[in-house]
Amino acid sequence: MASLAKLPVETIERICQFLILLSTKSLRSLCLANKHLNQICSPWLIHRWDNSQECAEPTTERFVLHLFRHPELRKKVKRISIGYALELGQSNPSVVDLDSETLLALSQAATSDVKMESEYLNQLCSDIERGSVDALNVLLLAWCTGVTHLSITVPPFSIFDDEHCHVLTFAKQAIVRLLHETHIKDLPFAEVRHLEVHHCYKHNHLFFGAVTSFFRLPKIQSFVISGIYDWATHLEVWSNGTFDPFHGQYARRYAMAIPYASSKIEELVLRDVDFIGDGLSTLLRGVGNLKKLTLRPTFDPTREATDREEIAEALSSMCQDSVEEIDLRTDRRGYLLNPESLKLDYDFLADDILMRQDIYKDFINLRRLSCPMADLLTVDSDNEENKTSIVPGKLPASIEYLKPRCYDMVNTWISKNPTLQPYIEVFVRILEDAGPGQRLCNLKVLDLSYAFANDPDTDGIVTMKVLADDRGITLLLK
Repeated sequence: MASLAKLPVETIERICQFLILLSTKSLRSLCLANKHLNQICSPWLIHRWDNSQECAEPTTERFVLHLFRHPELRKKVKRISIGYALELGQSNPSVVDLDSETLLALSQAATSDVKMESEYLNQLCSDIERGSVDALNVLLLAWCTGVTHLSITVPPFSIFDDEHCHVLTFAKQAIVRLLHETHIKDLPFAEVRHLEVHHCYKHNHLFFGAVTSFFRLPKIQSFVISGIYDWATHLEVWSNGTFDPFHGQYARRYAMAIPYASSKIEELVLRDVDFIGDGLSTLLRGVGNLKKLTLRPTFDPTREATDREEIAEALSSMCQDSVEEIDLRTDRRGYLLNPESLKLDYDFLADDILMRQDIYKDFINLRRLSCPMADLLTVDSDNEENKTSIVPGKLPASIEYLKPRCYDMVNTWISKNPTLQPYIEVFVRILEDAGPGQRLCNLKVLDLSYAFANDPDTDGIVTMKVLADDRGITLLLK
């Protein structure tokens, strides 16, 4: 530490800038080394704040009070992670431990610093006086206008019990303001580039309309969303019995229409999501320059599963020219197994092949594709033996990395099983169509590690290896 302290101040600040991107733990240790390093490093601590069950950062109230007393520090905050420490079974975050005088002062600050409709602002100020963590987090978002990385964990709330989320309410109000103001510098959410929105509980999802406003952020680049759904029958009460996701009390408070191809998102990650309506299509159609899409639906046996045909329909309706990477985890482990033998049922696999064909062919710049193997198969109706085959043109010529998955096939692999042959033949044909001068000349990696075993005794496996080696393609098998 002594030798570190001898470095130029500019060098130490660059070290601090690097450390704060990783975590604040190392930076705090550096601050404790000596007075000189503390003077240089401690101002960088304000750049990043996390409040979650896994993080030992200062509590919400401490951080809010610090910024309340030192407004000059607010614009220095670049990363915020908003979370809620909930006990098991607890439905709402506990109130903060601040005296009523301090809470009143913070409430008064909100009346001038937070721009919202009067109805929402009155509710916010009232809840700040009550010590609501959700309400205090709005102050952070209103003050820290230079934030570029933002993570929001939404607490559970019930519209039927007249409960609402202040953070989501403020977010929509702030984004509407961004869309209507000419000069947006120093406005809340104006600099957000990387955003995450999660729900507190894995099995208690948030209606997808609550995240639609974030698609309109002016500088957003990546958006990670988990725990949303689009089955909205329980919200029909807000629309006189006919549901429209952009009408009603819930929608008025949280949702926003996304014009076609209007969002600037380049990377969209959807995890633990439950789409059985048009929610996925609504989100995907709104993005005009998407480069990377990750989709991992939840598989809850008590609910209707996200339909792969609907996913294919949503993919066909989005802007396809810009997409470079797609990762679809839409296949359920064990879904294709015979319930008695617990082996792959090839009739189930045949039924899993999509009715819609060529769903990837129009993604003309697609470089990396990871998807269920069944997405790449079709039944050739002209073939009397009913063998599966790749539809010509299904894969775009731009493809470099292909990773089909069939967990149930590789995990119950039976050597020398003749029923495997039509599926192996599919990828033999892909390899024949790859290499220099071929249509799939850009293919570099065929990753079959989640589909086929490295089993030379099964016909076709050695053929694939020879073809891959001959064409300079890396072939991966389990």
